[in-house]
Amino acid sequence: MPPTTHEPAPSPPQAMPDVQGSADTRRVAIDKVGVKDIRYPISLHCPPRKSADRQGDTSKGDA
Repeated sequence: MPPTTHEPAPSPPQAMPDVQGSADTRRVAIDKVGVKDIRYPISLHCPPRKSADRQGDTSKGDA
């Protein structure tokens, strides 16, 4: 007879709190928002049967 495992029963799903929609009580002035220096690997396919691997850098922000 194989050994039995006693796993806990799965708990029911719970809603995540809406943190982004809640009030900010930290009293910190934010002048800019965004992301900076994001790097994406890019593979360029060039005929005939050649490819070049490069890296793309980008930033996106709003003041």
